Amino acid sequence: MSKSFIPFLIVALGMASIVAASERPHIILMMADDLGWGDVGFHGSKIATPHIDQLSKRGVQLNQFYAQPVCSPTRGALLTGRYPMRLGLQCGVVRPWASHGLPLDETTLPQALQDSGYATAICGKWHLGHVTTDYLPTRRGFDHQYGHYNGALDYFTHIRDGGHDWHRDDRPNYDEGYSTNLIGDAAAKIIADHDKSRPLFLYVPFNAPHTPLQAPSEYIRKYADIPNQQRRTFAAMVTCMDDAVGHILAALEEHGYPSEKTLIVFCSDNGGIPRLGSNRPLRAGKGTLYEGGVRVPAVVVWENVLQAGGVVDQPLHIVDLYPTLLRLAGAEVVQQKALDGKDAWKTIAHGKPSPHEFLLHNVTPYCGALRMGDWKLVHNGHVGANATQAATEESWELFNIRVDPSEKNDVSRQQPEITARLRTKLAALAKEAVKPNIPPNVPPAGFQSPKIWGHAQVDAPPLFDGNTLANWTTLDGQPVTKGWEVVDGMIHLNTAQGRSGHIVTKHEYGNFTLTFEWKIASAGNSGLKYRVRRYGRKTLGLEYQIYDDGQKTLSPNKSAGSLYDLYEPNEFKRLKPAGEFNSSRITVDGQTVEHWLNGRRILTATVGDEEWERRLAASKFSDVDGFGENPFGQIMLTDHGSEVWYRKLRLEVH
Repeated sequence: MSKSFIPFLIVALGMASIVAASERPHIILMMADDLGWGDVGFHGSKIATPHIDQLSKRGVQLNQFYAQPVCSPTRGALLTGRYPMRLGLQCGVVRPWASHGLPLDETTLPQALQDSGYATAICGKWHLGHVTTDYLPTRRGFDHQYGHYNGALDYFTHIRDGGHDWHRDDRPNYDEGYSTNLIGDAAAKIIADHDKSRPLFLYVPFNAPHTPLQAPSEYIRKYADIPNQQRRTFAAMVTCMDDAVGHILAALEEHGYPSEKTLIVFCSDNGGIPRLGSNRPLRAGKGTLYEGGVRVPAVVVWENVLQAGGVVDQPLHIVDLYPTLLRLAGAEVVQQKALDGKDAWKTIAHGKPSPHEFLLHNVTPYCGALRMGDWKLVHNGHVGANATQAATEESWELFNIRVDPSEKNDVSRQQPEITARLRTKLAALAKEAVKPNIPPNVPPAGFQSPKIWGHAQVDAPPLFDGNTLANWTTLDGQPVTKGWEVVDGMIHLNTAQGRSGHIVTKHEYGNFTLTFEWKIASAGNSGLKYRVRRYGRKTLGLEYQIYDDGQKTLSPNKSAGSLYDLYEPNEFKRLKPAGEFNSSRITVDGQTVEHWLNGRRILTATVGDEEWERRLAASKFSDVDGFGENPFGQIMLTDHGSEVWYRKLRLEVH
């Protein structure tokens, strides 16, 4: 648990705990986005979902499992075990331009699992805020993150409203490909690389099959018989996601995760969109409080523990996963903030009745719904989940869900006492609700998307305009002279005119992403550095430098403080021969530097981690410090004897 989170106390228990340490399962939690009740094969769909269907045969189907009507509230409920009305998330989703997210004083499920010894990772959609870095997944309990922060991004370009939205460990990432496949690949790699002696919590919230409707052509061709183009693409998206689920399951088997020690959960975050998929026989769909909006397909698999092919027909809610999974992880939760979730393991594993007196589907200033036993009360069911103003007409409906799951028969007039009792309970819960955060459903006037979501763009002078070196100086702050020049829109060091060794930017930068192309005429030591200047010419902190000794390996020479001491020599085999342009991208974010060379990531170095400390201890210098404490530094072009060119320099300061 992060040290700043004090309202909760998570206590890891010993071998005599609820679950012995050796029996704690790996937990793989996969969540679809907008997958309807009737969009899976085991509920009769014609869309091919063989891997999800196989899960339903291996484990237990939860026939009355509820989520929230839209994305962010469900995710908040899952990760806190508390209803969204306690989180300020009861009205709509966290929009890209929102100034809020999952409250920072909540202790999340991954934080609690971390404290009980689990490794934690998220691959997929976050959708719980990115207004500051404190809201990002690696600050909320995940050791590793991969994927996107917002909903409704382009599946291929990873752009949302003009801003890049793809990240690894909460730093900008530029992997190319269809997002569903990338998420599946990343999850499978985490499974492959993980040390199985430590329990793993892997959360895989797919963005499929949420709009925009996009799918690889080979999947669309599978459904050529569907005449409606939108439905055809939707079906393709579902099957592609199912294949990603299969990829993850195959990775568990390939890498020796014992099935009897691996708990798998699959569910959707809300009901589907009726014009695209199916919620039949349930009423309505996403964004509503009727069953089609909140009852979702769900399966739990734990072989040799849960009955294969079992069915649980008791009402449960996604808030229940928080206490249930913590119990199975051998952790006890003692908190000042009360959980709404209940430990549902006896219901799931032994068929006991639901642990709930009631289930709150939602309560907002504009609508609400509550289930108590078989009875369900719906207030203003015609009001959507993203409503930002009161309805002009008010309605109250009562349904017996046990006999009428399709909610066709409103019996509120026939059952006035039950209606009144549920209305009283819903009103009491409304009084407990915190003030909702209600961002506008469209960008406010004057809003401009950042170039990279979650990393606010900072105005900075241009690094290089293709014409002059006006934004560069010598190390002593003097105008650039001798050797350095602009030729055909490139920065060039002409060794025939004498050499100036190093030039630096006039401005200092903190977090940034820099892309550029470069070549050298022959073997030598030339390149680009990022340094933290403390005083005078003294350089402290990390430096990055291009190195080529003609053999495409690192030069044996070392220079105190240089980041290239951390590279594996073989990584530089991707260098092109002298005279050909290479492409590089460098991201500096806090205490971490990431470098991509010719399309391949060859380094991620973080100050303070074990690998960094090991390599630093093995080096012959000791002045690499301060990076992250004083992250502002200059970008430096450097040469030690080889003619060098730089072009297409592009700087994004975060």
